[in-house]
Amino acid sequence: ELWAEAGKDWGDFGIQAQAQFAGATPEKWLTHYQRWQAIGATHMAIATHNAAETGVDGHLERIESYMEAVS
Repeated sequence: ELWAEAGKDWGDFGIQAQAQFAGATPEKWLTHYQRWQAIGATHMAIATHNAAETGVDGHLERIESYMEAVS
């Protein structure tokens, strides 16, 4: 009720999911990504902190690998 009274619409809000880089394969990333898309996810965060990398370049490389797998 309060949402409607404030003029808010749930359609204006996104759904963010999170993928774990570590312990998965490009095939698993793609399946996970597609499942979230199917239920309306609008944003995807990629967790690389457990992927045995501490440098910025390494994290960016892992994100790039993920993006290539789901694109």
